[in-house]
Amino acid sequence: GEKKPPATSTLNLELRVILGILNFGEKQGIVRNPITRGTVKKLSVEQKTVYFEPDEWAAFIAAADSDPELGKAAPLWRFKLLTASRISEMVDLRWSDVDLKRGRIAIRQRKTRKKGAPVKAFVLTPEMRVVLDSVPRGIGETPVFAHGGLPWDANRLRRYFDRTVRLAGLTGAWTPHSVRHTAATWARKRG
Repeated sequence: GEKKPPATSTLNLELRVILGILNFGEKQGIVRNPITRGTVKKLSVEQKTVYFEPDEWAAFIAAADSDPELGKAAPLWRFKLLTASRISEMVDLRWSDVDLKRGRIAIRQRKTRKKGAPVKAFVLTPEMRVVLDSVPRGIGETPVFAHGGLPWDANRLRRYFDRTVRLAGLTGAWTPHSVRHTAATWARKRG
């Protein structure tokens, strides 16, 4: 298949990094920055938020539950919606991060680079407990969501997600990140 060009937001990030390096080099007297400050403008990013409407989410989950193989990922999708988490956060979730007695869960945020925010903590809701009760219980570093006893591979999850979207008859630019957008959008709508 043909490779997609980098996303505009990725290009903007790369541009900021290059300009930062050049500005640092100029400040240190290592290089002379040929790019005058303020002459390079970031690319405009089309703000698109793709999220599930309740009926679309119901169709998505029903499609996952109707297929034995796709259904293996359904608990992960449900938990992702309840926590607004990224795929990597769900893949990294271990039973050691879940404290059922105290009713808390800590989700590691590998992608977040902010100091002091390596995890996001949640109080376990009844809905979260239902999802956790639907997967085999483990101890220690055993993954909460596993496929064949091993942590999910993010690429496999993306393929399962795409297959589930097609099976549900949904059209549009759906990605697993749409579940995260859905959680945020529904929370905003609820106030």
